[in-house]
Amino acid sequence: MTSLGAQISSNRMRGCELSFEQRVFALAKYEAGCSTAEIANDLNCTQRCIQKTIRRYKDRNRVTSLPRLGSKKILSSRDRRLLSRIVKKNPFIEY
Repeated sequence: MTSLGAQISSNRMRGCELSFEQRVFALAKYEAGCSTAEIANDLNCTQRCIQKTIRRYKDRNRVTSLPRLGSKKILSSRDRRLLSRIVKKNPFIEY
């Protein structure tokens, strides 16, 4: 983890999700009285991204991202067991 005063890489794409350290940096600067435009310029991201980060922090009272849901499972555990039984019974089956 980088320290709070460390320089943040400018190699990041604009509009992407901020890292944990960048969110903490943005919130600290906001609490210190900096404008969202100044913070966005420091982090090389959009002003809207900083506004969303601040709003999310106020709503959720946490800096970390919510867990991703991922895609739905295509097969249930029952279907997977059935398929494995069929394959074990007939390993050279063709479709």
